[in-house]
Amino acid sequence: MADYYGKGRTNIFKVKDIDALKTALAGAEFTVEARPDRGADAVVICVSDNDAAGSWSQLVYTEDDAEPTELFVPDMIADHLQDGQVAVFVHAGSEKLRYLSAYSIAVHANGQQVRLDLDDIYQRAAEEFGVDVNEIDWAMY
Repeated sequence: MADYYGKGRTNIFKVKDIDALKTALAGAEFTVEARPDRGADAVVICVSDNDAAGSWSQLVYTEDDAEPTELFVPDMIADHLQDGQVAVFVHAGSEKLRYLSAYSIAVHANGQQVRLDLDDIYQRAAEEFGVDVNEIDWAMY
């Protein structure tokens, strides 16, 4: 059985306070990179290379808690975004060429989210071409 390897990164967006965002992500395997070329409070977030899964959801262990807490960055980012900003979280990965996986989640500063999965193409193709989705083979084995 092969291992799954994924990568994750965001677009560049502006936050209220870079240090507060870094503190909120402390203990997880994310890198917050300041992008001063795009403004004083502009950042990009990457899933660090230590997390081979590239996941936007990670378990965070703190000294105070015996049990870890789950941190899903798209669910907490709106509190850190400047008004009108949109953070886009992209994930792509694969298990050799058995299957490829990719999705994006966009989060507006007001907390609204929208998600798009690469696998949505099968349902969309079925609807667009008037065929049964079960008649379309998936690009995996």
